[in-house]
Amino acid sequence: MSKTTFSYQVQRVTYETDVPVSEVLARLDKALNRANSAGLLQKFINTTSKEELESTIHGQTDNGVRDFMFIGQIRHEGWLNAYFDTDTYPPISVYTLGNPLIAQTMIRHDTIAAYYVPPKIFVIGKPDDKGAKVIYDLPSSLIAAGKEGELKVAADRLDAKLENLVRKITAKL
Repeated sequence: MSKTTFSYQVQRVTYETDVPVSEVLARLDKALNRANSAGLLQKFINTTSKEELESTIHGQTDNGVRDFMFIGQIRHEGWLNAYFDTDTYPPISVYTLGNPLIAQTMIRHDTIAAYYVPPKIFVIGKPDDKGAKVIYDLPSSLIAAGKEGELKVAADRLDAKLENLVRKITAKL
């Protein structure tokens, strides 16, 4: 048996907005086509061909109009409020979002990239419902740490797509 340790620096990105957290979450759900995501993971698990997978993805992303699909959401405020017998925790959600067509562009260069895709974003309400914070770790700092070439290029593209999504859901109207 052998053990290898590799240290690298991860970049954490935080967007703060005055847009209420409920609106940020609603925009995120819409951007990810959450309303039409029922059964999506099961479709991915049961897929038997590239064509079937691509058809599912194109249907969920409106033929590429959306970069990401809704994979899952974990809400933390409910159990935290129950555990600590309080009602002071604001909305706290971790969203998993992704697109296998984007993921494969990185995984084919380095299978360990699969550990970091699909990406996650953290959404938390500010005190007194005065807006929200959206936080994520920059995918390229995880996927392509210390790497160059096509993997780095693909991870940088993922960074840009994720930033575009976060800007869209946090923008003032």
